[in-house]
Amino acid sequence: MKDTSIALKILFINKEGVVISVHDGEPLSEDLITEDSEPIYWVIELNQSENIPQGTYTDLAIREEPEAEPEDDDDSEEDEHPEIKVNKLYIYGPDGEVQAEIQAGARIFSRKSTAVIIRKAKRAFLSKSDKDYKALGRYVFNEIKAQDNRPAEYVSEPSKD
Repeated sequence: MKDTSIALKILFINKEGVVISVHDGEPLSEDLITEDSEPIYWVIELNQSENIPQGTYTDLAIREEPEAEPEDDDDSEEDEHPEIKVNKLYIYGPDGEVQAEIQAGARIFSRKSTAVIIRKAKRAFLSKSDKDYKALGRYVFNEIKAQDNRPAEYVSEPSKD
């Protein structure tokens, strides 16, 4: 909850897509919120006013996708990341409708970083200046590098079953 000024509800979800614990995060707290009862595959943060009890089933269950038959076409590209299974995360709004769909392997930036990216993108779009496009690119690549090199503080890799 560090640097987060709003109250959030933190859901820990297992491989089967079941909410195994729910914690209320305190704004700006640096206390680590963890769950050790079983391997965690997803952690979702919602507005604290949401009522999602422990034991709730979600549609996040990991499903092994059947391997596709190899194509005979010589033009077929090799999968760049075969270790990533095709999973999707659905973000629901208060009305129960899907607001966003995230494909496994997608990058998620903080709100602060997203605001900077949007500001730099607008500036580059309006100015059409190489300098502004380069500044946008540098910022995005620096954010990606920071994510890749940041130590795992809050979420650890799921264990392989």
